[in-house]
Amino acid sequence: MSRKFPIFPSLVVVAAFVAVPFVSIQPFELSSATAITLPHPPLGDLSSFRDIAVDTLHIVKSGRLAEAKIRVKDLETVWDHAAASMKPMDPEVWRAIDAAIDNAIAALREPSPDAMTCITSLRDLIRTIDAYDR
Repeated sequence: MSRKFPIFPSLVVVAAFVAVPFVSIQPFELSSATAITLPHPPLGDLSSFRDIAVDTLHIVKSGRLAEAKIRVKDLETVWDHAAASMKPMDPEVWRAIDAAIDNAIAALREPSPDAMTCITSLRDLIRTIDAYDR
C-alpha cells in the first residue's frame, strides 16, 4: 500500500527555490547600433493569393472544376494587378510564384481538366507561396 505525503512536494519546491542563487536581471535595451531587423517576405504579404489558391483547391476537391476555373481567374486578376509593384521587389521570387500560378491556371483551363493534375498544381502553388511568405 502506497502512502501519500502531501507535504513532500512542497518541500521539494521550497528546497529548489532556496538552492537557486538570486540573479540580478538588467532590463534589455536596444541602442541604434543594436537595432534588430526582422526578415520580411521578399514580396510582402502573400496571404490573399494563398487564400484564393486554397479556396480553389477546395473547390477542385469537391469536384466543381468549372467553378474552380472561375475562381482561379480571380487569382490571375489580383496577381496581375500586383505585378507592377511586386516584381521589382524580388524578380526571381516573383517569377517562381508566377510560374506556379501559371501552371495552376493552365491545368484548370485544359479542355478537359484532370482533377488530380489540378490538385497537384494548386498544392505546388501553395507550397511555393509558403516558401516565400514567412
